[in-house]
Amino acid sequence: MIARIKEGIVDLVFRTRVSERKEVSVFEQTPQSYVHSEYSALKPQEEAAAKPATVTNTAEKTGRNEPCPCGSGKKFKKCCGK
Repeated sequence: MIARIKEGIVDLVFRTRVSERKEVSVFEQTPQSYVHSEYSALKPQEEAAAKPATVTNTAEKTGRNEPCPCGSGKKFKKCCGK
């Protein structure tokens, strides 16, 4: 059985044909511009400096040992705080 496998491999190797092909890159047809279209060194940097305001939570937090606000009567850590 092993001899047949070896013979089949040798037969396959001798039947293969090698043809030279030029490798084609996926990026070959893309423009070679290294500058982002929305960025220019001459634009003022004011737009990049404007950041949205940070959102903060103003509601009171429930302590772990306080009663749960859902009304179950259990401590928060045993009910909704899991």
